Amino acid sequence: MFLDADDFMLPHKLEQQVRCFQSYPHAGIIHSGWHLVNQYGEFLANLEPWEKIPQLNLETWLRWKPVIPGPMMFRREWLNCVGGFDPALKYAEDKDLIFRLALGGCETVWLPQPTICYRQHSSSKKKNNILEVFKTQKYVLESFLARPDIPENIRKIEDEIRYYTLLWIAWSAYNYGHFTEMKAYLQESLNYTSDVGIKVIVNWIENFKNFSSAKGEILDTYSITSSIEWKQAIRQALKLNFLSSLTHKTR
Repeated sequence: MFLDADDFMLPHKLEQQVRCFQSYPHAGIIHSGWHLVNQYGEFLANLEPWEKIPQLNLETWLRWKPVIPGPMMFRREWLNCVGGFDPALKYAEDKDLIFRLALGGCETVWLPQPTICYRQHSSSKKKNNILEVFKTQKYVLESFLARPDIPENIRKIEDEIRYYTLLWIAWSAYNYGHFTEMKAYLQESLNYTSDVGIKVIVNWIENFKNFSSAKGEILDTYSITSSIEWKQAIRQALKLNFLSSLTHKTR
């Protein structure tokens, strides 16, 4: 297992996950929930991702990316099988690892309880490297989807996976206060959805709310919808809607 230096395990994590492996000998990963705590270790929220993602497979890993190594436990032979973390990646190396494991047939089983405390620092939204993190997250997904051995069921939903990944990065950019990058990723997401106009705007808001909820936060809809960058992204969505309807009429 892997644990960041500022996080800490809850009692019996190792015992319970080993027991879970014994009950599911076919599994290569045991995943679980986590508590969000502040910089002093005080409880903030309880995260139970299995409620929205009951089954973890290649499709759901790619769509929703509930990747935090701390609450997981891995069978060593599976890590050896795929070569472990890619040392060439400075960021998003955990997602790259999980994608490769899932592609190789590694099964994941939920242990439906929190096993670690995941610390949130007061300065966590001031990361100097966060823009590079966003780029690497997109790069990792694109590199994975460029593999020749991607299953056909994933090929059929590539655009959908790209769309939700770009929305997730756009939300992350908003969450870190980078509204210009938020706008750019939202506008790029329009290339991968058939929804247009008001429908896609509503979808953006719903997903931003879901992403915030998954971090134990409540989306400040007024803050985001009143920003210049959000309005510019909306204008782009409405413009595409107009052009689409115009093209349809001329046909």
